[in-house]
Amino acid sequence: MTVTLPLELPSGRYKLDNHQIIDPETSEVLMTPQQYWRDSLLVRSSKDYFKADKKIGGIPSSTLVDIALNNLILAESQPGEEAAEFYELAGSALIEASFSALDMPRLGKNAIDAQDDRIALVDEGINALRQAQQALGEDNMTTYRQRLQLKIDFEQAYKDVACEELTPATVEEICELLLRHLLATHDNTDPRHARGFGGELRDLFRVWSTYKKPGDAIALPATIRGDSGTYKRNQTHDLDIIHQSSSGEWIVDRPNEVKRRKISQWMIERYTGSNLVYIAPDGRISVIPT
Repeated sequence: MTVTLPLELPSGRYKLDNHQIIDPETSEVLMTPQQYWRDSLLVRSSKDYFKADKKIGGIPSSTLVDIALNNLILAESQPGEEAAEFYELAGSALIEASFSALDMPRLGKNAIDAQDDRIALVDEGINALRQAQQALGEDNMTTYRQRLQLKIDFEQAYKDVACEELTPATVEEICELLLRHLLATHDNTDPRHARGFGGELRDLFRVWSTYKKPGDAIALPATIRGDSGTYKRNQTHDLDIIHQSSSGEWIVDRPNEVKRRKISQWMIERYTGSNLVYIAPDGRISVIPT
């Protein structure tokens, strides 16, 4: 039997469990999570975005702005909480556009004007993320809500990257907010997903707390495309890793995929485009290149 899921379940007889459509009588999986997302309006409306290379900066700035505008329009037509993911994609695309736009001075703009443009992209991206939060409502402290808040809290880091100057004050601010987010996971109403998110927070803190000087790596929450396993699954990751060259240019490093489960051979074979980071039960962190 073939089931198509554009926006809703095919009938009341089937149930949706972790984005799988299951026949409750036979327990047969009629649609996998990957098929579900490929058929979703979010992915279908931005397919070129999801099919692109997952590393941050892999899409030109002007294309990312067009993708963001399209998703802002789509968000306006979605009911309630369903609008959140469109606002989030728009926000993620705009923030990434500020990174992709780092070559603007070489395209004829003077450095000050280009920097202002990049900061404006971050501002608009943060506004879109706040709209995603508003669309969710304020009933529960879910992992999704906390992920949105984390990206909003990274605002100054995004702006420092856009200005190509990471300040000590921003490094200190990011370390402090990561610790607050770790504490907040204890109040999360979604404990299964909160555990994985807590692992990502720990690896973010590991990277940021060891930053001492330009040239050291920093970590950013992955873009929507980077975190999606719908296309180019081997490149899926949780954190984008970047560092500055001696000339101040940001260089994209191999991203990190964080796991709370012991790293298996299957994981190594799947995540060939990312480092695998294992968070052990005692809190120790191991980075395993694939």
